[in-house]
Amino acid sequence: ALIETHRLRIAAKPLGIVKIDAHAESALLQFEPNPPVDAMRIIELIQKNRRNEAAQKYKEALAIEPAQPVAIEYLQTFLRRTRRFNELRSLLSAAAAVEGVTYQQRASWLREVASLSEGQLQDLDGALAAWRQLAELGAGDESASQLRRLLERAGRWHEVAELLRTQADQQSDLEARIALEKDLSRLHQTKLEDPSRSLWVCRASR
Repeated sequence: ALIETHRLRIAAKPLGIVKIDAHAESALLQFEPNPPVDAMRIIELIQKNRRNEAAQKYKEALAIEPAQPVAIEYLQTFLRRTRRFNELRSLLSAAAAVEGVTYQQRASWLREVASLSEGQLQDLDGALAAWRQLAELGAGDESASQLRRLLERAGRWHEVAELLRTQADQQSDLEARIALEKDLSRLHQTKLEDPSRSLWVCRASR
């Protein structure tokens, strides 16, 4: 350890660092007056390196326990800051698939997967898959609303029709069911260009 510290001090001299007091959790640097490099930049690089080391340790922890909450919380911040969104989505998807995690935690991770997929990754199918998983968990109304929004945005009208039909069939409230049937009827008439199907839906909802 003494040899390594000595080597570090020799390497630091050209940067204007005259003293290094290193510990396991921190390091104190003393710069000469008017150092040849920006002192704050040196500190930022040291902090960045420590964050990278911590991230690697947390990744190793997740390789053993994919739903370890402390590791996930740290890496959520780290990977967003470094714009590694695909890696973050993979990490959260793996965590959400672990048996035994709470509903609240699984739902939170899947919502972030959906958000990353739709936003930063521009992956509509990935967002749809996440919302479908949330629907299976029991987040019915929220999931149906988000699925419909995404499918309509993509112009996938046959899938919208299938979604509305499923919602209507599962709806116990008569007024809500009629509203869904009317939406389905308008969809057949305006987007699917199927007036006969529209008429059938209207009659069935009466």
